[in-house]
Amino acid sequence: MTHGQRPQILGDVNRDCPSNWVWGKPTTCRVDALLLIFGPSAAACELKLAELVPPNQVAVRHVAHSPYATRLSDSEHFGFVDGVSQPFIDDPVFRDRYRGRMPDAHLVKPGEFVLGYETETGKPSQVPRLKDDSAETAFGRHGTYLVMRQLQQNVAGFWNCIRRAASRPALIEQFMQSPAAGLHGDLDSHTVEEWLAAKMVGRWPDGTSLVDSPARPAPPSEPGWHKPSNEFLYRGPDSLGLRCPIGAHVRRANPRDSLLENGPLSLDGLRAHRILRRGRMYGPDVEDRFVDDQEERGLFFICLNAYIERQFEFIQQMWIGNGKFSPVDGERDPIIGHSSGRGTFTFPGWSGNSSVPDITNFVRVRGGAYFFLPGRSAISRLCQVLIRAN
Repeated sequence: MTHGQRPQILGDVNRDCPSNWVWGKPTTCRVDALLLIFGPSAAACELKLAELVPPNQVAVRHVAHSPYATRLSDSEHFGFVDGVSQPFIDDPVFRDRYRGRMPDAHLVKPGEFVLGYETETGKPSQVPRLKDDSAETAFGRHGTYLVMRQLQQNVAGFWNCIRRAASRPALIEQFMQSPAAGLHGDLDSHTVEEWLAAKMVGRWPDGTSLVDSPARPAPPSEPGWHKPSNEFLYRGPDSLGLRCPIGAHVRRANPRDSLLENGPLSLDGLRAHRILRRGRMYGPDVEDRFVDDQEERGLFFICLNAYIERQFEFIQQMWIGNGKFSPVDGERDPIIGHSSGRGTFTFPGWSGNSSVPDITNFVRVRGGAYFFLPGRSAISRLCQVLIRAN
């Protein structure tokens, strides 16, 4: 992740430069292997760690040790539901099981995530091999590549930026002309702030799509509402970004059918850039989102992909950090795209555009690395080598 031009590709510059990381630095704190331990509690994970790693093993660094102990959560520290949109493996069994219930935009060939299987190009993904390996016994078959980044979140910085922008007369006027204003009798600053934050993220805090529900989050009591919708597209209902702004975080991270004039062609190209992603929170919960309590908190971004360059790095460079994201010009992702300084987020309304100025670095990279995640056959071969060596 720190080799060659990769920091520039990923936007890891200035304060996010790898030389400022707490782990994964190219010269010191270099990472050779990653051990992920999952359990029902932090104490259970500590016991398993002590069992697997000798107590005085100086070569092991506890990246996820207190205050970095992580937990699986529906929401991240900014207050938005996380991990709503995920691709699904496109195989005959899955298609038969979910026929008619899953849009093709989310069905991705298995080779995009598991090495040695068919990809969106129609060819199998490349597999790392050891000497004398055949295609069937290749060491890397059934494995994948894992990307891990530690992202520190400035919660107070994000919400205070929202509060300042939400108090501007021009933006209040934009809100009053939006579908959301019709649901509230009195102008409420909290309502305007939540609406504006949803515009920047691209979903309501509970995960409800702005495309499906531009006026408000979907009440859980509504019939048929069980989880945030993920079956929408952009070109038909929201080609201009009046509901979900084109430059919003989730629309940049997964543009769906909105990039090309031909929507289906856009989807075909998009599937070659999907990743399997999960975030795990670390640090204490936020008590007051407008107050900086000096506590470090954030999430570990973890994703799986068969081609790091055209999947994770492509998304980061071409969509998240690109100042030209048609038709948005001169702006980057408002949540994670401003490591190089201050920026602006502009979004359309019925009476013209509105903007959020002075967007700073709400998310700071504290460490990261790329890993090969072996399949069962590779682990078995490694065990055999260790047994023979002992």
